[in-house]
Amino acid sequence: MAISTRSVAIARCAGSVVTFEARDPLGIVSVKIFLAHAARVVRRPSPDRCPAITDSVSKILCICGGLPIALAVTGCAVARLTSDLGDFEGACDAYAPRLERKRSALGDEDTVEGLSLNAGILLSLEYLEVEFVKWKAKCAVQIEHTISDLYTSLCVLEHQTWVPVSVLAVLWSLDEDATMDIVNLFCDMSLTTFRRRKPRSGFSEHAGSASRHYGELGIVLHDLQLDFCQQQARKYKSSSFWHAQLLNGYLESSRTSSVDSAAKATQSIIRCVPRQWWSEAVPEDGYIHENVARHLSCSGQRFELAALLLDARWTHARSKNWWYLGTQK
Repeated sequence: MAISTRSVAIARCAGSVVTFEARDPLGIVSVKIFLAHAARVVRRPSPDRCPAITDSVSKILCICGGLPIALAVTGCAVARLTSDLGDFEGACDAYAPRLERKRSALGDEDTVEGLSLNAGILLSLEYLEVEFVKWKAKCAVQIEHTISDLYTSLCVLEHQTWVPVSVLAVLWSLDEDATMDIVNLFCDMSLTTFRRRKPRSGFSEHAGSASRHYGELGIVLHDLQLDFCQQQARKYKSSSFWHAQLLNGYLESSRTSSVDSAAKATQSIIRCVPRQWWSEAVPEDGYIHENVARHLSCSGQRFELAALLLDARWTHARSKNWWYLGTQK
């Protein structure tokens, strides 16, 4: 039996034969990952330990526990502090105790490995909030949510799923330029990653309407980062809100008012009449039609979902446009 896990606790229970040991928090690989994101050049480290690393850096590395995504997030945060303070050692001295306090404050909310990443993400979001407020004032953007709210909203995504930037614009009710500015903030802190859409394995390159969107810019979240977003959404009971926000955003984008959109959503629930997701008014972006069933379910609109799946117009549209995958799941 083969076991693949990021959890040291599970690895200890797997047996005496371990092919891949847990990464040494202070090992050469951990140091390289951290420094690559912190953009700091130090003298060549030794094979086992890096004597050029200060106590503060060692503390950060130990808290990250060798987890690559945690090392990337904390490294980017240190790089941001370094640019503000003009001193790498000073940035690490300021960051290390904050990271340790944040991790301790989380208590037993997650595994040891998850705590280090979650603490790093929370700190990064605190740093970004200052920039976000300045950006809103500079660009005169009206948005009631904080940067932490917007990151939590990514809970609507699925694990290992590419999502176009245009979907985030709908989710956040912003134009694509403003959306790109926010996504860039997240990417600069390694909180998400830009990626262009690729054809699905096993599908013809010209099969389905999604083929028009190959090469389109979007984002992907690391599984553990998505876990964080979903944990935050559960904590603040906002998961169903964000799923509903995304669905209503597509209807609003088809030039209906927010009042009319909300009224139609209510009528759909009461009368079990689905909104017209098959109509041309709903933009074909290679995402929503394959995921509308999941979002309806997660937003608690299961009556509308049942009515939609039984509607012949939806059945015809999805077979015509290859909207199979999401609806079947």
